[in-house]
Amino acid sequence: MERLGKLVEWNDARGYGFIVAVDAPGQRYFLHVHEYRRMGRRPEVGELLRFVVERQPDGRWRAVDVARAVSVAHRQVRATTGRRHDRASPLTWLPPVLVVLLGALLAWAAWHGLLPAPLPMGLLAINAVTFVAYWIDKRAAQAQARRTPEATLHLLELLGGWPAAWLAQRVLRHKSRKENYRLVFLAAAFVNLAAMALFLIGEPIAA
Repeated sequence: MERLGKLVEWNDARGYGFIVAVDAPGQRYFLHVHEYRRMGRRPEVGELLRFVVERQPDGRWRAVDVARAVSVAHRQVRATTGRRHDRASPLTWLPPVLVVLLGALLAWAAWHGLLPAPLPMGLLAINAVTFVAYWIDKRAAQAQARRTPEATLHLLELLGGWPAAWLAQRVLRHKSRKENYRLVFLAAAFVNLAAMALFLIGEPIAA
């Protein structure tokens, strides 16, 4: 859930500071410059910011996906520009291409009798678990409760749950803005797809 706050402290040399939420003036949230949508400028003490709260591994809260609280018209222009940039990014258009490749690989293996019977059920199971894990983490983020570690989500993706992870990112709008996270997700998808291709195609080649 997006919140509104004021930047009350900023160390520009070290690139971090603290935000105080408007609805909770006694709570300070850590802000790193990497989480600030710069728009060609640096954070300034006293400015109003929109942000999402996320729990750090040490249990403390931090502000992520931080941007200036600007006019509605400015927000609409920025949102439109952001959507265009997102659609042009390989992080957006490549995952569905990989899903199609996975479907084609499984169909080819089934047609040639190379698809092990437990594999489709195993893929369904791991993808169901992955989607539920994303949903639980989304609910936890909204409730500011204990989060699912990102390493756990990436492990599920690597084990074959990456199609459901991509679907959850689009449907639940969760983990869909963090570029670093999406890069690791895409790497997990590539590794899993390559391993499955070697497993399914490698047997007839070896024979």
